[in-house]
This record gives sequence, structure tokens and C-alpha cells, in this order.
Amino acid sequence: MATSQKELAAYNADGKRLWHHVYDGEIHDLAVADLDEDGNSEALCYLDTEKLHRVNGDGSERPV
Repeated sequence: MATSQKELAAYNADGKRLWHHVYDGEIHDLAVADLDEDGNSEALCYLDTEKLHRVNGDGSERPV
């Protein structure tokens, strides 16, 4: 989920927040895909600062 507070967050089925990140720019686009085909989804978050953030399902970030 992306919010108007420059935040990207993931929640489980019970509504518990699993992780969140606050970025230095507005979130322009958001997508979820299994980039490395390991069976786990990663979030792609493109900011208006022209940075692409890639976040693993556990909340850890890959290099920008």
C-alpha cells in the first residue's frame, strides 16, 4: 500500500503492518512482481524524484 505520506507499507491478512518505508519523494507508480522468480513478491516503487525502489517481501531494500 502507498499513502499520501510518501510511505510504502505491507500488511498481513489480519491487518497487522509487517513493514513500512518512508521516502523522500511522492510515490508516482507502484507494482508488485516476483522479479527473481523465487516464489516471493517484491514491490517496485517509482518516486517523483526519479528513483526506483525495490523492496523484498520481508521489507529489506535492494540497491536503488
